[in-house]
Amino acid sequence: MNKATVIALAALLASNAAAKEIDETLDADANGRVIVSNIAGSVDVAGWDRNQVQVSGELGEDVDKFIFERDGREILIKVKAPENGKRSWGRKDIASDLTVRVPRGSSLEVATVSADIDVEGVRG
Repeated sequence: MNKATVIALAALLASNAAAKEIDETLDADANGRVIVSNIAGSVDVAGWDRNQVQVSGELGEDVDKFIFERDGREILIKVKAPENGKRSWGRKDIASDLTVRVPRGSSLEVATVSADIDVEGVRG
């Protein structure tokens, strides 16, 4: 393998390992329930006057899956870490920074292990 091929392969691997930006929106019930689960990083939640839930931010490099779905009056936002056997090369970068906007009347449940949580403007 020549030097140019090695450099190109390393750049490709580095770009695949980069954190992923997210910016998604779902219609929501004005008085629905929003559940957020993020193991590490931060969760900033703000109430707003729209009947939508918007989540934006950056997922950690090793996040296995990002779930953002609605089921009736409930919206689930979940950052899923890889199972123990699925971590590549020993990396464990699952810290994800989420900014979530919810209808002001939403009830809210936020679960974290090692993440800062900030909530403002939510009355539910």
